[in-house]
Amino acid sequence: MSEISLMALFREEVATHVATLTQGLLDAEAAGPDLAHSIEPLMRAAHSLKGAARVVELDTAVRVAHALEDALVAAQRHSLVLDSARIDALLRGVDWIAALGAVPEDELPGWLVAQAASTEGLIDTLTHLERLQHPAPEAPAADAEAPTHSASAPAAPEHVGEPAPPTAGAGTDEAADRAVKVDAEVVDRLLGLTSEAVVEAHRMEELSKALQPLRTRQARLADQLARLRTCSAAAGAEVLELAESAEALAEVVRGTLSRTLAEFDKVARRSALIAEQLFQWSVASRQRPFSDGTGAFPRLVRDLARELGKQVRFEIAGQDTRVDRDMLDKLEAPLRHLLQNAVDHGIENPDQRRAAGKAETGLLRLEAGHRGGALMITVADDGRGVDRAGLRHRIVEQSLTTAATAERLA
Repeated sequence: MSEISLMALFREEVATHVATLTQGLLDAEAAGPDLAHSIEPLMRAAHSLKGAARVVELDTAVRVAHALEDALVAAQRHSLVLDSARIDALLRGVDWIAALGAVPEDELPGWLVAQAASTEGLIDTLTHLERLQHPAPEAPAADAEAPTHSASAPAAPEHVGEPAPPTAGAGTDEAADRAVKVDAEVVDRLLGLTSEAVVEAHRMEELSKALQPLRTRQARLADQLARLRTCSAAAGAEVLELAESAEALAEVVRGTLSRTLAEFDKVARRSALIAEQLFQWSVASRQRPFSDGTGAFPRLVRDLARELGKQVRFEIAGQDTRVDRDMLDKLEAPLRHLLQNAVDHGIENPDQRRAAGKAETGLLRLEAGHRGGALMITVADDGRGVDRAGLRHRIVEQSLTTAATAERLA
């Protein structure tokens, strides 16, 4: 196995601390003024990034991380208020580091040169966050149709590069310490071997059953020898002695066979149990917590809501639900699309919600769980719901059905 390079270790640091900073800044924005307790982990993350960048001699990254750290220190000391505009700027700094971590090592010099002007502007913004005014986003008119967004994440203002999706939960020290990366091919091979172990354990069970008739035959032999001894008593001492010797030998065989079969049964049961547990744990090694696939969603919802002038509280339930690795990867795109549609078309802007007697802040909830042995994922919001009339009109307009049939649709 080749030695891991310093740059590879730096990328690991970036993945971990970008996740911590992204989620932490979103939490700080939601907490409002009462955020002092939540700033400390973010300061540590920025400080760690600064140190990691210094090790690989990425001076520009050191400056960006240092500016992030200073801003967070100022926020903890209450000399800087982290309103939404300033959190936007801090997130842009985090995005810059994430983008840097995604650039191939041989392309880094060219990337840094190409980004030099915008990076200097970013560092200047982060260094003077106190000058940043908080612009109030203009809410779209109540009767205006919300713009339709593609399945890609909305770009943050003055976004530098394309951010790497944060890994949810990576900021938890205990979880990070216990996490071990295993090549997918190794896991698949392990799963194949455990399947074979289960089959072999079942064969031992079948072999144990096949030995039972031998025990029965041995018992019949012992019975016949006993009868022989009785019959040979009249035939003379020599024959009687031979019959008794054979009977004693049969008794020894019976005891040995009984003990061996009992031990074999014990080993077979234990082997089957271990093989089954090994199989279950191998299957579990292919599974990941649902949170591993949701790390980018809070930022997605937050940025899109701000862009549309909406207020959205986003909740994720069932973060510990175990999901197959491949399935979790395939779920990311459709879930992203559903969440964007919910913010875009489901949740109303504050004026519309007030007019409908609702709280100005809408609720968007993503939940995962297992029911009846199947994975169930739910995306729900407390918005306007489906425009049934509009949906029927579009179905007919696209010639998917007739108007009469569409009217009968629930």
